[in-house]
Amino acid sequence: MVGAEFVSYILSNFKDITEIKEAIPKLALLKTKYQPWEDAETGIPSPIPMHFTFFDPSGKGIVLEPVNNGAFKIYDSIGVMTNSPEYSWHLNNLRNYVQMRPHNVGENKLNDQLVIKQIESGSGLLGLHSALSFYSGNFSVKLH
Repeated sequence: MVGAEFVSYILSNFKDITEIKEAIPKLALLKTKYQPWEDAETGIPSPIPMHFTFFDPSGKGIVLEPVNNGAFKIYDSIGVMTNSPEYSWHLNNLRNYVQMRPHNVGENKLNDQLVIKQIESGSGLLGLHSALSFYSGNFSVKLH
């Protein structure tokens, strides 16, 4: 099956994550010829990376990452999904942001005479730029 049909197939044939996990080893994606895109880090044209995420009514989720020969790596979802590089890389890289918090700092008491209050909300994720949407998305999921 091709990537464009894969989501419809999964949503039409399985009722929950358990069923999807059981079926995935029997499924594969065909290699398709998409217009290559230029990798931002290397500048080398490469195929479009496709990752898929599914959630069932209980809130349980998985991320499916196509690998060699159309097979899939299966990850339990943390509620956020991204594409290249591999999902495992993103999970490991979260360790670089353990200081981030899904809430505002509020204020900082420097001494008895000076308390500095934040100007606006969003200070808990201050320093994350838009390219790190996987990480800010992870914290946003925790807030809901």
